[in-house]
Amino acid sequence: MSELVTLTVKDFKATFFNIAAVTDPLEKAKQLAAIEGASLTRKIARESMRPKSKKLWPTSSPAGTPPHADIGTIRKLLYFAWDPATEAAVIGPAFFPTKSSKAGNEPVPGVHEKSGVLTIVRRIYDLRTKARSAAQAAAFRRKVKAGTLTVEPRFREESVTADYPKRPFMVPALDRSKVVLSRFFKNSVTA
Repeated sequence: MSELVTLTVKDFKATFFNIAAVTDPLEKAKQLAAIEGASLTRKIARESMRPKSKKLWPTSSPAGTPPHADIGTIRKLLYFAWDPATEAAVIGPAFFPTKSSKAGNEPVPGVHEKSGVLTIVRRIYDLRTKARSAAQAAAFRRKVKAGTLTVEPRFREESVTADYPKRPFMVPALDRSKVVLSRFFKNSVTA
């Protein structure tokens, strides 16, 4: 007489369909395509922030256009990463503390993207003498910056309100890269 074999539905599925063998490559392909898309979007955003010409020197970029890359801080701090919690690529400027963000304002990259008003606190130092040469003033500033000044400098704080118009750089970059993003996902899974 033959023995009775007891297999559950789960046991049967395990013998003919390996879920991990299918889902792991799909997840990896999705992650790779998202990272390639994020890389492209970052490249477009960086290229949109051009250095300003000498003719335009004290002026800012017109409202509605990406900010100028005077010293390139925002351009250098644009990063992308894979977020496993949301299973999506995250792109944007890394937070970098500035005097305005320490004063409780939103960070400057966010203000450029959405517009806003910042309160900037400036310290104006008293050089303590009637007249100093440029070299003496520079030496004083170096000592203040290095923290080697033996006498506490006298200064006054001045608050200035700056109104930033909307100068988006990430949203237009994403809009421009949407045309190509579908191509990354289209060919991401192959047999």
